[in-house]
Amino acid sequence: MLEQLYNEFTTQVLPKLQEGLTITKDYFTDLFGRYVHYLLIMDTIKASIGLLFLIIGVVLIIVTIKKYKSEDWGEDTIIPIVLVVIAPLILAGILMLYLGVNNIMKDLYVPEIRILEILKYKELI
Repeated sequence: MLEQLYNEFTTQVLPKLQEGLTITKDYFTDLFGRYVHYLLIMDTIKASIGLLFLIIGVVLIIVTIKKYKSEDWGEDTIIPIVLVVIAPLILAGILMLYLGVNNIMKDLYVPEIRILEILKYKELI
């Protein structure tokens, strides 16, 4: 599978980039490296925001439970708070954290696949 992706990358992407930009191989490798660093930084920021959402959601649940136990809140009050505010925040945090870490791993170990995914998403190949 990796060989197929590499062959696809070298036969389809590289010629189009060299034709369109008329760049040298050294410049391309430098550009490729800088773009991978950019992706790594952006995915780290995405994962950090996801972790922040997750932490805020857990803290909000803890505060809500403490307030629920200390005061006489009814179940009709706490369930909408959890379902409308806290649950989506935690779900968004988990999703952002998962996608960010997944992309960080791709950026570090197989950046060619990550670049191919981006090019296919933008329909450039």
